[in-house]
Amino acid sequence: MVDVGNICLTRSRVKKAAMEVPAGTWRESQVSVLMLGDFNEVVDSTEKREGRHFVGKYSNSLIDCIWRYELIDLGFSGPAHTWNNCREGGATVRKRLDRVLCNGMWNLDYWRASVTHLTRTHSDYHPIRVNTKKEDRQMGNSPFWVENAWYTHHDFYN
Repeated sequence: MVDVGNICLTRSRVKKAAMEVPAGTWRESQVSVLMLGDFNEVVDSTEKREGRHFVGKYSNSLIDCIWRYELIDLGFSGPAHTWNNCREGGATVRKRLDRVLCNGMWNLDYWRASVTHLTRTHSDYHPIRVNTKKEDRQMGNSPFWVENAWYTHHDFYN
C-alpha cells in the first residue's frame, strides 16, 4: 500500500507524482485529499482566452489525473481566468491554470466549501481562497437532482 499522507510536492511535480499513486488508493484508504494551485493546463476551451487556439485533441495529463483519481473540481466564483501574461493589446493571454480539486471523501467532509478567485494585484496570478464553511449557502434553494440509481431501488415507485 502506498502512504499518500506524507506526499509533499512542488507545483511542477504534483500531476506526475499523483499519477504514480495507484488508482483507487485514496478511495480504498479513506484518505481525504485536497489539491490546489497552478496545474499549468486548461481542461477545455472556456478556460483560455486569446493567444493560440485551444486544441483539445492532445493528451492532457490534468484531465487524465482527474479521471484516474475520481477528483472533483470545486468550481469557483470571481474572475474566470487565474493567470494572464500581462501584455498589452492583442498579445494578452488569459487562462484558468489554478484550480481546487478534491476527492469524494474531502467533499463529504467539507460539503459547504467554496472557492473564490480574488482580485489580482501585484502578480500575473489571481490569488485563490478556499472557504471550508460557506455560511451563506441556503440548503432550501439548492436544485434537486435525481440520481439514476434511485430508479433501481425496490421501493422507488411505491
